[in-house]
Amino acid sequence: MKTYLLGFSLGGLFASTSLASSFIATPFVLVVAAYHSKRAFTFVLMVVLGFSWVLIHLYLAEHAALGGDVKPYRDSVSGSIARVIHKSNKVEFDLISPQGKIKTSCYRCQLVMSDGDHWKLALRIKPILNLHNPEGFDYRKWMLSKGYIAKATVDSKSISNTKLYGQELSVRGYVSSIVSVDQMPMLRALLLGDKSGLKASDQRLINRAGISHLFVVSGLHISLAAFMVVIFFAWLQRPLIINHWRYSQVIGLILGLSMAFLYGHLSGMNTPAIRALIMLLCAFLILWGRQNIPAIVYWLFALVFVLVVSPLAFLNLGAWLSFGIVLSLIVGMSGLNESLGGHLSNNWINRRLRVIKRYSLGLVRAQWFAFCAGGVVLIIFNVPISPVSFVLNLFLIPIVSLVLVPLAFMGVIIAVIGDVSLLLYCEQAIASFLQCMHGYTQLISRPLYVHDENRYLVACAFLMLLVPRALKVYPLAWVLIVVALNINPNRPLEGGFSLIVFDVGQGSSALVTTNNHSILIDTGYGKKDALGMSDYIVLPYLRKAGITALDKVFLTHNDADHAGGIEALQPLIGLLIRQDDCPDKKWVWDEVVFYQFQSQDYKKGNNGTCLLKVESKSGVSVLFAGDIEKKAEESLIKHKYDVLDSNVLIVPHHGSKTSSSSGFLKSVNPDVAIVSAGRLNHFGHPHPEVIERYKQRLVKIYSTGSHGAVEVEFSPRQAARIVSTYRPKDQYE
Repeated sequence: MKTYLLGFSLGGLFASTSLASSFIATPFVLVVAAYHSKRAFTFVLMVVLGFSWVLIHLYLAEHAALGGDVKPYRDSVSGSIARVIHKSNKVEFDLISPQGKIKTSCYRCQLVMSDGDHWKLALRIKPILNLHNPEGFDYRKWMLSKGYIAKATVDSKSISNTKLYGQELSVRGYVSSIVSVDQMPMLRALLLGDKSGLKASDQRLINRAGISHLFVVSGLHISLAAFMVVIFFAWLQRPLIINHWRYSQVIGLILGLSMAFLYGHLSGMNTPAIRALIMLLCAFLILWGRQNIPAIVYWLFALVFVLVVSPLAFLNLGAWLSFGIVLSLIVGMSGLNESLGGHLSNNWINRRLRVIKRYSLGLVRAQWFAFCAGGVVLIIFNVPISPVSFVLNLFLIPIVSLVLVPLAFMGVIIAVIGDVSLLLYCEQAIASFLQCMHGYTQLISRPLYVHDENRYLVACAFLMLLVPRALKVYPLAWVLIVVALNINPNRPLEGGFSLIVFDVGQGSSALVTTNNHSILIDTGYGKKDALGMSDYIVLPYLRKAGITALDKVFLTHNDADHAGGIEALQPLIGLLIRQDDCPDKKWVWDEVVFYQFQSQDYKKGNNGTCLLKVESKSGVSVLFAGDIEKKAEESLIKHKYDVLDSNVLIVPHHGSKTSSSSGFLKSVNPDVAIVSAGRLNHFGHPHPEVIERYKQRLVKIYSTGSHGAVEVEFSPRQAARIVSTYRPKDQYE
């Protein structure tokens, strides 16, 4: 049985990684296994079955979802409403239609929606688009793994919006209304795993501190809910024990398991919840049969069950962390229930002290295993690891599990009769603690120095810290960590620089790196109280490149699509340049010359863009033109003509027809033009008329909407520029 479970799970996990293309070698492996032994052949066959199961479902999900090249369209769609989230200016919900699940938003919505209602809605439907960047967040894959086929916005003014029929408020809807987003965003995140109400600064702190697992409904929450019910009903049945009542344990376990499944339903049945429920169910069945089966078997069975019912779960980081950390806890906690061994003192106090010491050391060991196992997963997925998280979790997990969560459960029960004071106290306690943590943001969020050049060395070192002590590899692991953390990333040669224009959708962000310095030009779109492109794209790339500080952040102008992500980058910024203070300036870094300038006639808005030109030692240059329009272009031609000439041009205003005038293109005279614009954006950028102007001048055009991120290497010597893209097969026409 273990062979089948292990083989199927390994195949499914392998198919969920980027190595899935190696499936072509399967027939050869099967032949070799068949010659080796029947057991080996069975194992490999199960691996192939698990691998095929995940790949088939990935193909079906891609086939069911709206294609990435489909243009947005309008349609009336009927379906049921689920997971309604009310925000300040919009309502978000899932529309379960006959075609599939659609992620829907209703801005300034006057429609009153609740979970379970059935509506006919006028929608503007668009495909789920992914942004293509090195180490960037794969949004489309994440959405497909959750079962979505498209995104949509509601035309709230349409007369065709009709409520077909409603449904009485469900238990889930009732609990959700008690722990509301507006009043209790932190408690809602803790109990229901819904972090939509948290401030962006709180979300960043939680993620960087390595305590985000506390705000996901996982085995900790579900087990506590089940345990509290078991204890409560065991206490109620105490008088019956006198009369030889034999069913107290069975009743308690059944009710506890029922509570666990109810809680899993309330939280939306995410992967950690499913894993916890299956392990609890296995434990119940084994206790019922009074069999002694290792916990690792529960874990393995839960893993296979998740792969069967949710084959795409492991396309996401969360599932890997959930199962990886639980596996490490099982290994770390092993031995806690063993006998104390030896001849213990007859003194009662000494015996209790020994037990407390053993369990305390076991918990520290288990948390260390969880830290190392989580570290391996985070390193592979290019997520920062905070060393402080080990200490924070040692402190927080007991408090959250033994104090805060039980109090919150009691608060929900009390709130049913109308008193929410206990819930408000819990909310205030979490808010106060996070506020205290904000005072130590620099310490808490300082990650290990992991980048492309040392990533897998650090991962190997963490794996070595997980092996049994008997192998005596701990000293070697620490040496490997020290060596890896002192490896510096590759940088451009003196006099040369590298440029990457990120694919940030309808916005702009680019990074220029010299031998010793880095400057970020614009940050992409973002809002003050929400995670933006800086969080999902810029910061992961900086970690990949080993850039721990930005010498300058250069904001061409103040629009949200250029400067909206500045809050996420605050800890890294050395000097911030804005269009409000953009005097003519020239500086040199590593023999690379930077020119900062602005139109003399315009200081605000698009035409007041602060421009930047970067020139290598060999004289090859790039010009960042921001969102200037025709009037500013004419002004620049008149006053700054001698600075405009550049080999590479970041196309003004995302390719709008109000920019890139013929005179401006003649003055710049570029060989390469890069458009930073979102795929299928509703502005129609880049405009065909503008593209035609570039083509008439034989300029090679790249667009982030079609090519993904665009990288250009500028050599310090006279040499051909090296241009690479992240969607090379999808050429822009």
